[in-house]
Amino acid sequence: MSFRTSRVWLDATQVVIDGISAEWAGTVVPAVPTDRPDEFVVVQRVGGSNDGILDSAAIDIECWSGEPNSSQVPAWTLANTIREIVRMLPDTAAGVCDVEEDTASFLPDELSDTPRVLLTFTVLLKPSAGTS
Repeated sequence: MSFRTSRVWLDATQVVIDGISAEWAGTVVPAVPTDRPDEFVVVQRVGGSNDGILDSAAIDIECWSGEPNSSQVPAWTLANTIREIVRMLPDTAAGVCDVEEDTASFLPDELSDTPRVLLTFTVLLKPSAGTS
C-alpha cells in the first residue's frame, strides 16, 4: 500500500491581509481599489521561494495615506502601524513562522502623487499537512 503525503501551502498574500485586518480597522486589499479611500493598505506577493519545507514569500505592502501633493507624515504613520502588526504575525497568524523586514521607502504614486510608503518583508510560512 502506498500513501502520498502532500502539503497544502497557505496563500501568503491572504494570510498577511487577514493578519493586518484582524488588528487594523482600515481597508486592506490585494490591489489598488478603483475608488480609493483616504487611507488604505495594499498587500501583494511579489516573489519568493519554496524549498518543500517552508515557503519564503516576498511581500510588498503599500501604505497609502494623505492627499495628493501633501506631507508624507500620514503615510509613514500608517506604515509604522502596519509594520508592527506584520512583525507580530508569527504570534498572531496560523502558519507564519517568521517575518523579516527588508526595506521601507517613501514612494508617492506616480499618477496622483498621493503619499505612499512601500514596506517589503520576507514572510516564512509552513504548510498544513494534507493527504491525497
